[in-house]
Amino acid sequence: MEKVLFTNKENLKWARKRSGFDFSYIYKKTGWKPEKRKIQKWEEGSDFPTISELRKLGEVYRCAWTLFILKKNAKDLGFKPLEFRKIFGTDQIAPSPFLLEFLNDLKSKQNFLIEFADTLGLRNNRLVGLCKDLDNREAVAKKIIQHTEIDMDVFWKKRTRLDGFNYLVECLERKNIFVSLTNSHAGKVIPVEQMRGVLLNSNIAPIIGINTKNESYGARIFTVFHELTHLFRGDSFRGDAEVAKINFRKHFGDKNDKESFCDSVAARILVPDSQLKKISDPIEKDLIERECVRLKVNHQPLLYRMQDFGLLSQKEVGELLKKLREDKVELSNVQGDKKGGPDGGFLKMLQNGRAFVHAVNELYFQGFVTFTQALNVLNVKAKTYRKFAEKV
Repeated sequence: MEKVLFTNKENLKWARKRSGFDFSYIYKKTGWKPEKRKIQKWEEGSDFPTISELRKLGEVYRCAWTLFILKKNAKDLGFKPLEFRKIFGTDQIAPSPFLLEFLNDLKSKQNFLIEFADTLGLRNNRLVGLCKDLDNREAVAKKIIQHTEIDMDVFWKKRTRLDGFNYLVECLERKNIFVSLTNSHAGKVIPVEQMRGVLLNSNIAPIIGINTKNESYGARIFTVFHELTHLFRGDSFRGDAEVAKINFRKHFGDKNDKESFCDSVAARILVPDSQLKKISDPIEKDLIERECVRLKVNHQPLLYRMQDFGLLSQKEVGELLKKLREDKVELSNVQGDKKGGPDGGFLKMLQNGRAFVHAVNELYFQGFVTFTQALNVLNVKAKTYRKFAEKV
């Protein structure tokens, strides 16, 4: 294939910096030999790529490849990169390239939804910022349940935490709050120390991202409500500023901390006073395990609420947590690796979120986007889309 006659050097640099990837990772993703320095030469203007190479680069950078052959610079067109400096402070460890890739992928999905908002019937989401002036945790928890129309009795009666998690996602997606999961295939692991959940807020297409690596469904459920609290408070939503907010969940210590506030609201939703009243003595390890299963919550939020409600002292919470952690370590040492499960292609489609896949399907079947555009925005191969698009 012949090389193009022109590439915009500034846009090539802009897209690479926006991705957050270094050259070694990009060469690994594309399969190109680093020693040939293709990308550096294109950015210098001493050589030119083929259309096929530009397409592949666009897939890695998660942007339209046509950006590289535009005469105008991206910054002059109003394109804004994710401001990762606003996300990671100087004291934070360097973010995983897979985290940056996930953030860019979420932003790409959000831009896609906003572009076709009228066609998809997406309007201003009135839930965004609904509780921005509320400082009472109990009041915020009640507002969230009321306006998302999540029936907690239905949630608690679900057979497993997985069923409970899926029910929550269905409720949010009915309210045009999109949920996407990280992809842990092929070693794309985002450390939970860097991200458990992320909210890209928007008054048109808010998206919650959930890290699935080493996280139980109880932890994912808690993260959903944590990020949902941020959404209701309108956090990170100021036009195009702070398009992403990484939420590092902390302990429940600092009552004035924004993250602790969201933790506290999430815990109150999952373990309300009405459920705590049903707990009777003696409060021992086995009872905690049963209550965690019943309420589909992990140990820490339950114990925090029990302490807050006066059922346990701080010392008792510490002792119980220690025993529960010891049991968890012992259990993990005797359990073997789990094998089997759903098809990998189906899981990859699901990670986009059912609502997002349905939106792409609708636009594709109505002729608003091409088959290639559908594949690119879902980040799946043609055979995967053909096999699973209508099954998600």
